[in-house]
Amino acid sequence: FRLRGRARRSMAKSTAEKYDLLMKLLIIGNSGTGKSCLLHRFIEDRFLDDQTHTIGVEFGAKIVTILGTRVKLQIWDTAGQERYRSVTRSYYRGASGALCVYDVTCRQSFEAMVTWIQGARNLAGPEIVIMLVGNKSDLADQETSDTPDGTPKKRRAVSHLEASKFAQDHNLMMLETSAMTGEYVEDCFIKVAKNTLIRMQETGEGETAAQHAIGRRVALHDDDFEDDEGHGQGQRRKAKCCKSG
Repeated sequence: FRLRGRARRSMAKSTAEKYDLLMKLLIIGNSGTGKSCLLHRFIEDRFLDDQTHTIGVEFGAKIVTILGTRVKLQIWDTAGQERYRSVTRSYYRGASGALCVYDVTCRQSFEAMVTWIQGARNLAGPEIVIMLVGNKSDLADQETSDTPDGTPKKRRAVSHLEASKFAQDHNLMMLETSAMTGEYVEDCFIKVAKNTLIRMQETGEGETAAQHAIGRRVALHDDDFEDDEGHGQGQRRKAKCCKSG
């Protein structure tokens, strides 16, 4: 995750601050759904109009207070392209929660959710907390004439009702977001973290995670960002993936 300006200073501050618990979250889904935009909006609270496809994995961190506990969120944004799946699978290890992202204007990205969810549960464990995220909600009501007969229609390709039913059938939380406007972006991360924390407290996993949090570090450099295991920034190439939301 190539940081710049305010983001780098903010992340450096987050690295130096004390926290009680370390929690690893994933952002998964097809390429072009705005996963990196969501991460950037949550970390920096601003939208990158000129976003690029992720190659490999990007990383961000933020400390939040949940139920009186200071939690450091390590957030991994995985590449959605098929050719990078073998590279990103290793980053599922140790993940406690995930945002599974689709584009509300792209039905194909929604239909891929089953595969992404199954992959997360197989690789990270069946207990992983997952939020179904319909991104680019700001585009849903816009009209497009890109139809067989040229008749204008709404760009939304997946209804909120259909997505909600899918989430219920697969035991998921669900929200629609806009990385461009920021609507419900923070809610997604906080809800996943909160439900994950509750599960950890109920199973006693939180005590182990808290012990691991002591003395752990994240190295911050000018051109890369690494976690305590040496995993770092995904490389990037110029290719716009999310002109909006």
